[in-house]
Parts: sequence; C-alpha cells; structure tokens
Amino acid sequence: MPDKLSVNNLSFRLQKIIFCVGLINLLIFVNAAEIQAGELTLSECNQVANNLNQQLPMAVDQITTLKVSGCVTRSGAITFFYNYAISDSVVATQTSIDSLRSSVLKSWCTDPAFDALLNGADLIAYRYYFTSGAYIGEYTFSSSDC
Repeated sequence: MPDKLSVNNLSFRLQKIIFCVGLINLLIFVNAAEIQAGELTLSECNQVANNLNQQLPMAVDQITTLKVSGCVTRSGAITFFYNYAISDSVVATQTSIDSLRSSVLKSWCTDPAFDALLNGADLIAYRYYFTSGAYIGEYTFSSSDC
C-alpha cells in the first residue's frame, strides 16, 4: 500500500488545478460578454457545464481529476460547481480543502477568464471527493468575495 501523501501536497498541486480550469473557461466562454452580472440563467449555466463536461474527466495531476461540472439552484440562486476526485492515497480533510480557497479565490478575482462565470453565477463551488466516492469537503465563493 502506498504511503499516504500529506495534506500539504494538495497546496502545491493547486496551481495546476487553477490553470486547467482557467484554460477550460477560456474555451467555453466565447460569448462571455453577453452574460451580465447576476443574469446567468439556469439554462445558460447548464450549457456552460455541458460544454465543459465534454472535456472531462481531466487529469489535473497524478492525484487529482476534474470529474464533472454542473449547476444547481436553491431559492433562485444559481451555483456553478466543479467536482474533483482526489486519490484515496491522500490524507485530505475539510480543513485541507479550506486551505485551498484563498489561492483559488485570488485566481478567480484576478484572471479575466473567470469574469463571466464569476459575475454571472450567484455562487461558485469546488467540491472534493476521494476516488472511492467518499465526500471530503467543499468551499464556495462569489464575486462579492473579491
């Protein structure tokens, strides 16, 4: 059985995750200028997710795979989510997932590739699961966090 990787290994892999998602966002937001702040409909959100899902699953690195994206609504608010699978050989907890949030948020707030989705959806969610399917944790943010 391989040694468990430490939680700190997740942090250095984060840049690859951010880069891959940013690249995908550049590919799917050809008409991004048409999406106004807070005006992304559920149908448009699902179209974005469906376009992205055609490129998935995508190996981010040796232990991380972007599996699926999607949209959900709750009380009229649209959440765009990314589901990642992390190798079962990694020791990961909600605390380790929370430690990634500030770096991801900084990227979303400063990279124009994220503008349309960040300003169009009410919430962005990153959800993490082990490859076995067990839930690890998640974090969310919105344009107001920038």
